[in-house]
This record gives sequence, C-alpha cells and structure tokens, in this order.
Amino acid sequence: MPADSHDRHAVAFSDFLRSFTRVLTARPWVSIVLLSVVCIASSVYTSRNLKFKNDRGDLIDPNADFQKRWLEYLKSFGDASDIVVVVEGRSAEDITPVLDDLGKRLIADDQHFQSAFFRVEHDALRRKGLQFLAPDQLEMCLAQLNQMRPVIQGDYDEVNLERVIAQLLHRLNLLRLSTAVVGSERPPESGPSNEQIMQLISQHVTSLATSMTAALKNPEDARNPWPQLIKVDGDLAQDATKPTYFLNERGTQGFLRVAPVIDKADFNGATTAVQRIRDIVADVRADHPQVRIGLTGIPVLENDEMIRSQKDMTLSTIVSFVGVIVLMLAGFHGVRHPLIAAVMLTVGMILSFAFATAAVGHLNILSASFAPILMGLGCDYAIMYLSRYLELRHEGQNLDDALGNSSASVGASILTVAIVTALAFYCATFTKFLGVVELGIISTGGIILCAIASFFALPPLVKVVDRNVPLAKLPTPIQGNLLRWTIRRHPWWVACAGLGLMGYFGSLAFDWNHGRPKFAIKYDYNLLNLQAKGVDSVDWQDRIFRESKNSLLYAVSLADSPERARELKKQFEELPSVRKVEELASRLPATPPQETNLLIQAIHAEVAQLAPVKFEPRVVNPKALGELIERLFQSLSRNEESWAKQAAAALDEFLDRFEGLPVERQMKFLNEFQARMNFALHTQLQAMADASNPEPITLEDFPKELVSRFVSPAGLWQLQIYPKSQVWDIEPLQEFVEDVRSVDPNVTGTPLQNFEASGQIRQSYQDAASYALVAIWITLIIDLLGRQQAVRVLIPPAIVIGVLWGIAHWLQMDASWPLLGILYLVMTVTITWMIDSATVGHSLLALLPSLGGAAIMFGLMRLMHVDLNPANLIVLPLLLGLGMDGGVHMVHDFRLQTKRRYRISPSIINSLVLTSTTTMVGFGSMLLAAHRGLYSFGLVVTLGVASSVFIALVPLPAILTILDQRRRAGGAVRRA
Repeated sequence: MPADSHDRHAVAFSDFLRSFTRVLTARPWVSIVLLSVVCIASSVYTSRNLKFKNDRGDLIDPNADFQKRWLEYLKSFGDASDIVVVVEGRSAEDITPVLDDLGKRLIADDQHFQSAFFRVEHDALRRKGLQFLAPDQLEMCLAQLNQMRPVIQGDYDEVNLERVIAQLLHRLNLLRLSTAVVGSERPPESGPSNEQIMQLISQHVTSLATSMTAALKNPEDARNPWPQLIKVDGDLAQDATKPTYFLNERGTQGFLRVAPVIDKADFNGATTAVQRIRDIVADVRADHPQVRIGLTGIPVLENDEMIRSQKDMTLSTIVSFVGVIVLMLAGFHGVRHPLIAAVMLTVGMILSFAFATAAVGHLNILSASFAPILMGLGCDYAIMYLSRYLELRHEGQNLDDALGNSSASVGASILTVAIVTALAFYCATFTKFLGVVELGIISTGGIILCAIASFFALPPLVKVVDRNVPLAKLPTPIQGNLLRWTIRRHPWWVACAGLGLMGYFGSLAFDWNHGRPKFAIKYDYNLLNLQAKGVDSVDWQDRIFRESKNSLLYAVSLADSPERARELKKQFEELPSVRKVEELASRLPATPPQETNLLIQAIHAEVAQLAPVKFEPRVVNPKALGELIERLFQSLSRNEESWAKQAAAALDEFLDRFEGLPVERQMKFLNEFQARMNFALHTQLQAMADASNPEPITLEDFPKELVSRFVSPAGLWQLQIYPKSQVWDIEPLQEFVEDVRSVDPNVTGTPLQNFEASGQIRQSYQDAASYALVAIWITLIIDLLGRQQAVRVLIPPAIVIGVLWGIAHWLQMDASWPLLGILYLVMTVTITWMIDSATVGHSLLALLPSLGGAAIMFGLMRLMHVDLNPANLIVLPLLLGLGMDGGVHMVHDFRLQTKRRYRISPSIINSLVLTSTTTMVGFGSMLLAAHRGLYSFGLVVTLGVASSVFIALVPLPAILTILDQRRRAGGAVRRA
C-alpha cells in the first residue's frame, strides 16, 4: 500500500533525527562550542563582505527594456534627481534675493552639492543677440541702417522732427504711387514688399505720435518715439537685459535645483546632503523672514521616507521585542526556554546573513526586509520544538528521550514547513523584478538555515539548561482544553461555523459584474500614499502643483541633434496630457549661422563706428510742423488697413492736444522732444551694436549648469516632458505614459520608471504566489505520499508540460506559464487521486489555512477600506508560508494518531497560539508607524496571520475530527 511505503520512509527519517539529536546531546558543550565557532566565522565573513545598495534602481532587472533605457540615460547625463528648494513670497522682488542667497551658499559648499541652478545669465548671448533673428528681419534691419547712416556717423540733423515727418510723408506717397503704377508688389526675394514698407512707416508714425502725446500729458513719460529696429520675441528681449530666475507665472514661487553629492558606498544615500541643505535653509530663512522656504524633490522625498520609516521601525522593533518576550514568558511560564529560543534565532540570523553575503553579496532596499521576516518565521520552529519537548517531559519521558522523540515527532513537520515556506519565497526568483528576486533568494536560504539551526542549537542548549531541573519545575504549555473538548463533542457545528465565516468574508472581497465575480480590492500605485501624512516634502510637492501647475516628475526623450529636439518638442506639446516641454535646442538660433552670418557682419560694420549722440537746440516753426503733420494724417487716412488707421488716430490725438498750447510752450516742447528723439535713437543703435557679434552661438555661451542638464558630453539633447496632471496616481500616469510613447517609444524618466516598476513588482508578487502554490503542492505530495509514489505522480505531468512548451517554442508561440501551471496541477491532482485519494484530501486540508486565511483577510480589508500597495503586496507569498505552518502541523499530527482517537495535541495548540501571536505582535507593532506603507504592511500581515490561525485552530481540526470518525467507522466495518 502507498501509505505503508510512506510510513516506512517517515519512520526511517524520524529515527535518523532521533539518532542525530542523541549525538549532539551526548556532549552538549562540544556542540555549543562548535556552533559558536561557526557563528563567529560567519559574522566576520559577513561584516567584511556584505555590501548595501540604496538606489531604487537596484531593485529593477537591468536587462528589462525600460531599465536599459533609463541606465543609458543616466550614463549620458548622470543622476537626474535634483533637490528642489521652493521659495514662496508675495512677489518676485521678495523671492529673487533669497534665491541668490541660497545659490551662493550652495555653490560654495561643493562637498555636498553640485550644479546649483536657479537663474540664467545672458551676457554671452546678449552680445550675439542678432543671431536669433531670421534673415528677412536682418535684411529689413540692414535697410533701415542704410537710411540712418548719416546719424550713425554723427549727423543728427538728419533726424530732426520736421525732416523725419517730411521723409515719412514723402516715402508714403512714393510707395502709393509705385503701387498704383506697377499694379503689383515687388517679389519677396528682392527685399521687403511695398505693403511691408508701408506697414513699417505706419508703425513708425504710431510710435512717434504716441510718444509725443504721452510727453504732452506727462513730461516724465519717456516712451520711445522710434520703432524697434529689431523685432524680437518678448521673452527673448526680456532675457537679454537681465538674468532669468525660475518663477511660476504669478511670481509667487521661485525654484532652485541642486544635485546632491552622493557616496555610492553610503547606504544612507543623499541623507548627508539633505541634512546639510536643511541647515542652510534654516539660516537663510532666519535672514529672510518675509518668505517661506521648503524642500522637496525625489532625494528629499526618499530621505524623508527613510527617516520616517527608520523611526517607525525602531519603535516597532522595541514594541515587538517587548511584546514577543511577554508572550513567550506567558506561553512557556518561565524565562529559560524563551531565552533558548532567542539564542537559536540568533544563530539562524547569523547564518542567514552569511548566506546572503555568499549568495548575493549585498542587500538592497527591499531585500533588507528579510531580517524581520526571518525573525517571525524562525522563532516558530523553536516554539514548535520546545512545545513538543515540554509535552513529552510532562508525559513522563526523561530529558534525553524527550529531546530525541521531539526531533523524531515534530522534526518532519518543521522541515516540511520550512521547505514549503522556502519554496514560496524561492518562487520569487522566477519573476522579473530584481529586488523581489534577491529577496526570494536570501529568504529561501535564511528559512532553511533557521530550520536547521533549530536541530543544531536547541537540543544541546536544552540539555545544558534543563539538566538539573526537576520535572515539577518545568513549565506547562497552553493546553487549549476548552477548544479541544468543543471540537471533539461538536465537530460538525464547529466546521460549519468556521467555513461559513470564511465564505462570508471571502465573498466580501468580490463584486459581481454582469454575473461574474470581480476582485474588489484595489491596488494603489501612488507611492506618495505610502508616506506619512504631514511630511513637508510631500506637502510642498502638492503645493507646487497647485500654485504653479508644475510636476516634479517628467519624462525624458533624447534627440541626436537640436533640429530633432525642436521637432520632438512640437510633437510632445500637441499631446493632451503634456503641460510643457523644457529643452535647450529652442534657445539656440533657429536659422543656421551660414544663412545669417553675412547679414550680421554687414550690420556690425554699419554700427561698429557709432558716433556719440549730439543735440543742439534750434528755432522750430510750430505752425509749419503742424501743417506737415496734418498732411501726413490725411495721407494715412486714405488707407483702410488697420495699421494705417491706428497711426492716423495717434496723429489726430496729438494734433488735438498740441494745437491747444501757446506758441512758446509748443516751441519748448518740440526742442525737448527733439533731444529725447536723439538719445532714444542712439540707445537703440548702441544696443544693436552690442548685439552684433558675428561669431556663431555655441553651447559655451550658455551657463554650464543649464548645458549639463540638457546636452550630454556625447552630444545627445534632452527633452523634459512635464505632465498636466499629477502622475502619482495610475490613471493620469498611464495616460501620460501612453501619450509620450506615441511620439517616442524610447522615452524614459521617473514617471515611466514608476509605471513600469510598480506594475512589475505587482506582477512579480502575483507570479511568486502562483509559482509558490505549485511548489507547495509538489512538496506536500512528496511529504504525504512518499518519495517513490511522488516520482510517479510528478514526473509524467512535468514531461507533458515540457513537451507542450517545446512545441510552443518551436511554433514561436508565447507559452502561458500560468496556464501551464494550472494544467500541471490538474494532472498531478488527478494522478494522485487515482493512487491515493486520501493524500489529495490531506494536501488540500494543509492548504486550507493559507487559502482560507487569505479569503478572510481580503474580506476584512474590504470592510476596513485597505488597499493593496507595493509595501503590503508581499503578503501574497508570505501568507502562503505563514498559513502553511498551521496546516502542515495539523495534518502531520492527524496522520500520527492512527492508533487512537484523534484529538489536537496540546503542543500543537501551544505552538500555533504562540507562533501566531508572536508573529502578529511582531508585524502588528507596525500599526504604530506614521509611515503609511509600514502601517498597511503590518495591518495586512496581522489580518492574514490571525485569519490563517483561526482556520488552522477551528474549522481544520473539526474537519480532521470528522474524517477520523469516518476512518474509524470504516475500519470497524472492515473488521466486522
């Protein structure tokens, strides 16, 4: 019979564990010394070789396509994460001095900061300003300069008011006559058209008349009477005269970006730089109390999260340690055995760290969490072993027999649970998320080593500690007599009530959509929702978006030329989810230097010898000037174009005011205005001379802090694409990612990293849970069916799956591993049922605490409005391991009681109560955390463990009791 074969193997393995324990306890001090030597050597090896990686990028598989793009970007531009300093005030006048003060201090501290960026100086660009004009603009400018050549040479008589107005009138009449005779305008390639020249004349008249009228109203109003010789964009004109600070549109927020200097060997990352900038900000805030200053940016957000989580973990560790000690003291009614368990756990942790050093070589942000996981799981093995030992001692066995029989009776359960739990974590190595893979490798080895440590450490330690302790002074573990009595008397009621509760809470985790169940627990992608409430960096990040519509997150596209960068910018700006695009190419001249260089040289030659301004008062005839202006007004009034009407209206307003003045006042005004005209024209000509440097504009003319952010040493041009909405939530993030990828499939950046990594970690944990379920099933089959029969059950389906995968690969089809896994489970269950149907039932019952506990946990999460997130999703594979603990022990206990009526062993109750409560206290202490990620992790694991132990202690033993009754009834019938 298969069961007999399995029993023989189980007895042989139990005998081996018993003999092994007797060898260790024969000379306990020798065993303890040898174990201590191994621990010391492991500690030294770990301290010398274990490294830490604190970059979140280290969690991602470097072979993933999106990560390759990100790493290539970082290789070209360095770490893109800036600290952002926000200065908030009533106006730009309040903010800019503070930015200057902050920038000066940060630039001086090159030990902690680099590339402080808060303003752009335009000195070099100002000298080459004409290169931003198009060739036709330069041609018109050159034509005007040719007419003003006498003035440039110092003859300001050419621009006296009467002559200027007479020339404007003469040119206007000639153009009108030329148009009437020719009947068409000159071709554009021969220079400006007649209409363009007439428009320029009208604009000149408007500027002149408006300036004279303003001077009549207020002599202090010094408006320029000349039209601009250079027609440029308003932003460029403003940039050319003064530094540009980075302010929001309302001028109420100013921004400074600075990169922290990070030591890659430092596990704390940017902590030192962030703390230093907090000190600097505090000093500046004291000097400028009229403004508010805040810090945000990815390094600050991560630093605040790390500091908050460290504080929370410290508090949780203290509370957890005290709570676990109290529970252990209560469970074992003494001090000696909890201390023994603590020593065994220490040994397991030391060996686990050494394994992590040898297998992986480093810890990352995620895999560092293996320590608290092992503390919760490793302690369970000690509790199970010590509970069984004390039970056997109270049954009358001596010290040596109790230790040997404890190893023989619960050793298989401990190893099975350890292997199952280890497999649950090892399945994480099949996922694509590197952080989860490394956590799976380290946790797998750590769990196995903790289980092995329980056999190496506990027997010799107990032998030494309990050698001279009389039986009467040994503690009595929890018996659970009321629970045992209730289950024995009313198994059907207990089973139905327990399964009913499981079904009710499980149904709460689903919604029905058109007759189909839909999982109702939401997955929250928003990483800010993991932060503690009230964190300054998060509040400032939200404030920036509200006040400035500026996101700290942006996508990155790379172009191989400035022309391609400008083309991409235009396409990105047309996307509905994009607010703005920042890049450097648009700050370069749009026209190639070879098309403008000769024109600029000609302009430079005209204005290079600009003579000083001159003005000599002269006798003016106001009446003659008035008549001349009237004729100009009448000439313009005959045109229907808007620019001509505007000029005529400006002249009409001036004439109305001018004619009402006394003659003496008119003459004085005209002389004063003539002086103003001369100085204004000279100022324009001087500005043109200052901007006429013909040397082509290069990147060296821009601030290095600006160039380093947007142009790589290899010549790649970066575009930073900012979203319209906050892209921390998945809906706007997904829209933004899809939009930018429609323009550039190779786009990268923090939003895309968050999108891909969050989805990958979610899928990784789900895949790990699925693979773990298959691995656990295989382990249970081997454990419960026996090695020989298990080979017959497991190998043929594996061959079938391999053939199907090979066919799919040959046909170049994507093989669905989840589908193949389900098919494998179906085949193994079918074959096992045909060989030994009881094994199938026992395996499913061993899984019941994990699966049933998960159902209750998700229902409770729905009631408590708790979402899944990247912090608590690890509960999926973790709960499989934790839940299996109770299931395996219960089933093993049931199978060992074939010769008597089944009742739960008191040691099983004691161990499950202690292991579950210590685990709940350990993880539940995180409920004190302000960090919402740690809080949700602690809450979900606590709910899962409580739900699993409920299933293991209530409906599962009731079901086993019912099966025992049927087993005995069947045996009685066969004997009859």
